[in-house]
Amino acid sequence: MRRVCNEFLDILKPSAALHDSTDGFELRAREMMRVSPERRALELNLAADIPSSIIVLSRVFKRSPAVVAEVRLRANGVCEGCGQGAPFIRNDGSPYLEVHHRHRLADGGRDTVDNAVALCPNCHRERHYGSLPEK
Repeated sequence: MRRVCNEFLDILKPSAALHDSTDGFELRAREMMRVSPERRALELNLAADIPSSIIVLSRVFKRSPAVVAEVRLRANGVCEGCGQGAPFIRNDGSPYLEVHHRHRLADGGRDTVDNAVALCPNCHRERHYGSLPEK
């Protein structure tokens, strides 16, 4: 099994090396907003209508569903960032809020109720991409 896994990883390495990070893509998109309309038109003409795809290998944390449930129940349908009600109701009747870890799991943060908040999608994106530091 280890041999098969290593062979698979060897096959994926060239694709992974070609993969642009989400941040790199966003930087290029912002750059395209600053170029002239003529340059953007040229880029649009060169762009593939149907983009190619790559295989991406990523690490995903095995989070506790109990932590997510407790944080959502604590929020009671209200974003713990902006104080507004959840933006919509899920098919199962529950309010839609996303659970965000204050100290990122990737940086050694703990998957605990104390380290998590229930946020609306706007507040969640702001925490990841906004200019203001974590509140």
